[in-house]
Amino acid sequence: MSSFRPGSVFRAGIYEDALVPNDTDLDMFVYSGATRVGASADGDSNEEVTLTNGGANPVTLTVYIHGFSTGSLPSATGTLFTWTVGTVSAGNTTLSGIVSPASVGVQTHTATFSGLAANTRYLGRVDYNDGTNALGRTLLAVRTP
Repeated sequence: MSSFRPGSVFRAGIYEDALVPNDTDLDMFVYSGATRVGASADGDSNEEVTLTNGGANPVTLTVYIHGFSTGSLPSATGTLFTWTVGTVSAGNTTLSGIVSPASVGVQTHTATFSGLAANTRYLGRVDYNDGTNALGRTLLAVRTP
């Protein structure tokens, strides 16, 4: 179970490189109470569900993993990764290449990170605004070597 506050982004993920055996096909289902609010179930075990709490109250989520196929073994072992990203800056990311939000077209930005532990998965977010209105959001998934 995981709880996340209004304005936060929640992501749950399972990834083939963190599962044994390697021919496993797992699926993910996310519920808020009795209501399914997200699912990821394709032909492999790289599954992610990302949700934003746009309400006024915290939300409690439960993540279920279904072993669609555990390959050559009767069960699978792995890691369920979860992140909750709020609006407070961790202060460890620098963005470059940002121009006026009034510019039309595609923009390329470069993100540089500091203080990240080795062999770890991270999730961050960048919110774009014009000083008054929200214009968009980019989620940054980082996996350090």
